[in-house]
Amino acid sequence: ACTGVLWNMSQPNWVTQPSSVWTADQYSDVFHSINGLLLPGGDPWPQVASPGARQLLALAAEANKAGDYFPVFGTCAGMETLALSG
Repeated sequence: ACTGVLWNMSQPNWVTQPSSVWTADQYSDVFHSINGLLLPGGDPWPQVASPGARQLLALAAEANKAGDYFPVFGTCAGMETLALSG
């Protein structure tokens, strides 16, 4: 089965503000149900500044440091997100 984290630009979760409709625990739960992260292209600024994207990238970095291979791929604005996430 394919599980994904879908964002819609009209959803409040896809904002540049620190507040989010998801809690850190919810991001963690979703993260542990997927086996990779794709950051697509499109309008870069909501994605680049998204607290949700940053939280998922931080979880991916932690997993990889712990030896749990977790691929992350970004194309176009997704690559910009990766470049700016450090």
